[in-house]
Amino acid sequence: MEGKNRNNYLLLGLVVLLVVGLGAFFWVKLSKKTAETKAEREPLSEEIYESGEIETPAEERVIEATVDDYFAVSLESNPTTGYKWEADFDADYLELQGEEYTTHIKEQIVGAGGTEIFTFKALKRGETEIVFSYKRPWEGGEEKKQIHKVIIE
Repeated sequence: MEGKNRNNYLLLGLVVLLVVGLGAFFWVKLSKKTAETKAEREPLSEEIYESGEIETPAEERVIEATVDDYFAVSLESNPTTGYKWEADFDADYLELQGEEYTTHIKEQIVGAGGTEIFTFKALKRGETEIVFSYKRPWEGGEEKKQIHKVIIE
């Protein structure tokens, strides 16, 4: 009887190892396929407005667009620190079409930074601004702030 229990435990252990191994194999395969698909996907906008460093002078952060145009703003980011960019804008002038995070490297390395891309649609003529705040959502205040003037013609 004791030998039978031992065999059952060994069999159960092998089944668990097999299931975990297959799960890990398919997770890695799916992750690679998702990354490749994301890399092959065309961006929402043909032109991405590169904001550059956080210290970019305000006069250089001007975006010009026409009504019904799409434009994107990219900001350096590292969500592994808990920080993320939040956009505050006038919904009468702009419509947020999407937020996307991309890394600078093909391999996923823990702690590596990347870029957050915000894509907007210009709704009507005029001038407005987008205020980006880099913060941890659960904390008060902000680490960094960037203001982008938007001129819509």
